[in-house]
Amino acid sequence: MRTKVVILMVVVLAVAAAPSLIAQSKPNFSGECKLNIEKSDFGPMPPPSSRTDKIDHKEPGLKVPFAQVTEQGDMNGDFNYTTDGKECTNEMGEAKQTLIMEKK
Repeated sequence: MRTKVVILMVVVLAVAAAPSLIAQSKPNFSGECKLNIEKSDFGPMPPPSSRTDKIDHKEPGLKVPFAQVTEQGDMNGDFNYTTDGKECTNEMGEAKQTLIMEKK
């Protein structure tokens, strides 16, 4: 009898905790990323001296301001993405980036 009560309590606690575990299942990608130049391959292009991306993740949006130092000078900008599968387009000068995130 005592074993049944313990098992019942464990089941009740697991069911009660399940919604909070499900709510926390989406990761938060906010943070700062610094480029490791030694571990990066830029092919024939000269590498930047440094690059830092600061990610601000507020579901479903990802805002990524960056700062990069190159031989040609400093470059700063913002990229905006979404995690909901909608198409996002970012433009910088003549370059255009289009992205769709897909769940796999």
